[in-house]
Amino acid sequence: MWSTSDRLGVWLSTFVGSSVLGLVLEAPRWIPEWQPYVDGLVVCLVTVSAALGIASFNATRRRFGQRVSPKWRPLAYFFLAGLVFATWSFAALITAFAVSGGPFGATYSKQFHFAEFDATIYLYDSSFLDPETTVYLRRGWLPLREQVMHLGKAPDDVEVTLRGNLLLLEGRELDLRNRE
Repeated sequence: MWSTSDRLGVWLSTFVGSSVLGLVLEAPRWIPEWQPYVDGLVVCLVTVSAALGIASFNATRRRFGQRVSPKWRPLAYFFLAGLVFATWSFAALITAFAVSGGPFGATYSKQFHFAEFDATIYLYDSSFLDPETTVYLRRGWLPLREQVMHLGKAPDDVEVTLRGNLLLLEGRELDLRNRE
């Protein structure tokens, strides 16, 4: 039999786990105050994933050395390295796009906090050729935001007015008490 001291399963599971966790952390829309910390954590996870990919490759290479004939080892190493590199590259590419916001990602512009409703409105400049503002809403204590509307103006030109529990954004209403 072969030696199990190389811990191949541990290396492979942590490699795949850290890659998946990095992608999962970038999926939610975090509030701007948390985004740099989440991005830093994801970059660390991708770096750890690269190191674990190398450890997985070495452990698998040792195991292949015992089980695969010398004639086929270079081909097996080539495909194994390609698989590990492709998996890590895919995770790193998706993470890079998520951290940067993509090629046309919106940039944070302003925020308005309404303590009586425990709500915060975030305005993001999502302009490309025409001015556009994306409006996000955070309710409660979770550091996540949800997209509620798009406006056809630049964030600096958006008028925000509170009337009772209704927030008026350029003539469009948003009920701050409604949790749906």
